[in-house]
Amino acid sequence: MARALVIRPAADWDYDSAVDYLAERSVDLAVRFQEAVAAAYSRLSSLPEIGARRAFLQPSLAGLRVWPVPEFPSYLI
Repeated sequence: MARALVIRPAADWDYDSAVDYLAERSVDLAVRFQEAVAAAYSRLSSLPEIGARRAFLQPSLAGLRVWPVPEFPSYLI
């Protein structure tokens, strides 16, 4: 069963910035990125434990996992 996915404001801003950046180079690339992120969000909501745990200095981020967006591996969610 899929869980509700919470996209925090900072993550939403980062996503919008990435779309804008890519759209300046290629609208098709920006659309592919949007579709890849939407698919990744869908997968993450159904499999919330995927991704690698990362160590962060902030205790509030303990246990946070990251996962690269397919086809855009430098963009982590």
